[in-house]
Amino acid sequence: MSKVSYRVKNWNSYNQGLVRRGDLTLLIDESVVRCWQSPEVSKQRGRPSRYHQDAILTCLIIRYAIGLPYRQTEGFICSIFKLMGVDLIAPDYSYLCKCANSMALKESEIASANTIAIDSSGFKIAGEGEWLVRTHGKKKRRKWLKLHIAVDVESRIITANVLTPSNTHDARVFEQLVPENIKTILADGAYDSQAIHDKATSAKAHAIVPPRTNSVLGPTPLDGEDESPRDQLILIQDLLGADWSKALGYNMRVHVEGAFSRIKRIFGDKIRSKGTQRQINEMLTKIALLNQFTRIGMPVAVPVN
Repeated sequence: MSKVSYRVKNWNSYNQGLVRRGDLTLLIDESVVRCWQSPEVSKQRGRPSRYHQDAILTCLIIRYAIGLPYRQTEGFICSIFKLMGVDLIAPDYSYLCKCANSMALKESEIASANTIAIDSSGFKIAGEGEWLVRTHGKKKRRKWLKLHIAVDVESRIITANVLTPSNTHDARVFEQLVPENIKTILADGAYDSQAIHDKATSAKAHAIVPPRTNSVLGPTPLDGEDESPRDQLILIQDLLGADWSKALGYNMRVHVEGAFSRIKRIFGDKIRSKGTQRQINEMLTKIALLNQFTRIGMPVAVPVN
């Protein structure tokens, strides 16, 4: 059987969306400019902030979108205000660095989806680049963090994310990725366990996880009882063979792989921040920006043969 080729059906709108991703008006909203130096009322002791929290968040979004250090971010925003003729001052680079560590960013509220796909991938925080390692070998210990995400397979929006150390098993953060009122969960073999299926059943959801090779059925159900969800997947896989994933819609899990590919192609596979809270805020900011790019426009591919 020949390989299926695909054609982008909405190329014009998708191309315009790609161009718009570089529009500064998308990164700097007019409402943020109006409240730039109007800080929120705080009940904490000490000198209040000179800038609104949205202004600090805008600076961090520009930093991660363009890939600038803190000092260059300050200079870039100052030049924008100068060209706009706006009498505003950009936050100092050291102040931005402190706010990146102290700000407690929250995930944006996203409507619950019917079907989500979950997975994880590693992001480097220390160590040499790939070229140096391949040429001269590894010289020092490389460190990674693991990002777990859940993606709505219909809109391709990242609905939840958790940043953990690299030795955290995927199944440990399963409940944090699954929202309420979800119907179907698509996951890879790392989530193949009876405990995961029990958690999905308690959330009134159906988990589609490929069973391991040579998996065996559980205890024989009593009269009037159905097989467990995991046993049902084993029976379906034995019955349909290689066609089981397409029959159950498991092939839609490719969208979570695509989400990781977009994150690493746009922002890179390395976390630049130091410190736990600053690293979490960096990933939250990048994911919020990626979701904004996704809403602008995504390709619709159709088979041509």
